[in-house]
Formats: sequence, structure tokens, C-alpha cells
Amino acid sequence: MHKNVEFMVELRSALPRARVGQTLKELTGGSDGNGPFIYFDPDSIEAKAPQQSNEQIAARQFEHALMSSQIEASVCAAENGLHWDLSLSFDLSELTPQSGLKLSVRPFNIKSPPQAQVLSPGQTTNCSFKNISELELSRFLQFRIEGSDGHAHHEFLYRIEIDNLPEGRLENIFRKIVDSQDKFFEYLRLLLAEDITKEDLLNGTDDKTTQGQGDDQQWLMDLPIYEQLLLIASRNPRKLIEVDKVIQDLTPKADEAHEAGATASIIPDDFLSFWDVFRNMIPAAKNPKS
Repeated sequence: MHKNVEFMVELRSALPRARVGQTLKELTGGSDGNGPFIYFDPDSIEAKAPQQSNEQIAARQFEHALMSSQIEASVCAAENGLHWDLSLSFDLSELTPQSGLKLSVRPFNIKSPPQAQVLSPGQTTNCSFKNISELELSRFLQFRIEGSDGHAHHEFLYRIEIDNLPEGRLENIFRKIVDSQDKFFEYLRLLLAEDITKEDLLNGTDDKTTQGQGDDQQWLMDLPIYEQLLLIASRNPRKLIEVDKVIQDLTPKADEAHEAGATASIIPDDFLSFWDVFRNMIPAAKNPKS
């Protein structure tokens, strides 16, 4: 009620059902008003809104002051040579201490979250989190503002810039997620599909679709990849660029040959030969009309 909450949605589709007007109608439920979003009437909400305590108001002020403060972050290799240490510095000199409120922070997206570290308003606070795997490194920090009763008044995520992030981190994360032939072909199927439904994402591929993908060219008979690629090549050839990037990201580079292992078996050699035919149809990057 007292601060703007905004979000931006980008729609990228050539399908009529995904146009802005139709999407807005689905979100608001049209004349029925049964969509996930309802019209906001400030007058009616204001009367029903519970009164906020002084601590709750101070917690909100804490959050906005924190977002305007200076935060520096960097990573370096951990002692074990396998993980990373995250160092953070918060300049909170402009943040006025509030009696009864405690501000803490910890990295987000870690399976076994480390103990949150307390930040000190009114001064610069340095803290570090050690032995974070590359897969769990994230630009998001999780902040928690607790009241005098020990309960959280507010928890939120905040994205920061981090120096010295490992080169190729996103590609490595992608490889660790798409780490089998089944996952590769499932991802490829979703990438090539013109119209993805919620059921497609939740249900994935059934057993008979992925069965035997590693045997010769069984994948070609099990999945309609050839037909999908033909459609994409004729209707939306620029989508082939996305497919080619996925294939390149999952194909071990020459300097990774010694540790290729399972990664080398993710994409069958016969599929790579098959893909070479379509790679020649990729439009030139400098010619948007091609």
C-alpha cells in the first residue's frame, strides 16, 4: 500500500493465443473475473488492512535503506580447490539502527544453507561464506529482518553483482542439469515445440518416449525430432541458433577431453551427424532477413 510493487512480463510468440490482449483476458478472467489477478480497489482494501506495528514499519524502512546501500561481493577458490568462498562487504553507515530489529544475510540457492550472518546497521560489515559449489553460486542473497520476538517481520531476495565468478559457470551448470541423453532429448523436444502447455512441463516425457535412446538411431524413431526440425527450419529458422547453442554447450571442448566421461555420451554421435545437415540452414547472424 505504501511502496510500488511492479513487474514486467515479456511475451515472445507468434501464436494468436499468446497475444497481449488475450493473455490479459486470461489473467484477469475476462468478464467472469475468475483469473489469478483481480481489480485493485484501494478504498476497500485500505479499510480492511490491518494496522502495522512500529517494528513492521521499521522493517520495511530497513529493506529500502538496505537496497540503496553499497554492497561489494567477490568469490575466490576455496582451500579444497573444488569449491568457492564468497566474500561480502556491506556499507550500512547510512542505515539507522532500530531497537529490537536484527538484520541477517546468507546466500540463496544452497541445499544445506549456511548459518545466516548478522549485519550491523550504522557501520560497514564484512562476512564470508565458504565452500560453495559452482552449481550453488548465485547472485541472489537472502535477507531476514527479525523483531524482538524472534519472528521474521520480513524476508526477501536481493540480486547483487559478484566479481570473479568462474568463467563458463552458466555452461557448467547447464551441463550438470542436462546430464543424460534422456534429459537432452526431453529438453530438445520442449525447445522445438511450438506450443508448450503446463502439462508438458509437469509431466515430461513418458517411458516409451525415452526408452532406448542410447541404442543406435532409436531416438530418431521414438521422437518426432526430424519432423520438428523441418518445421522449425521452414517457419522459424532462427530457432535453430538456440538448438545449436545447446548442442555446443553440451559437447565437450578439446581441452576437456580428459574429463569428458559421461558428458561425451549425452549427445549420440549419430545425432551430431544428423544435426550437421540442419546446421547449414542456420541464418547468418549479420543478416536478419536471411
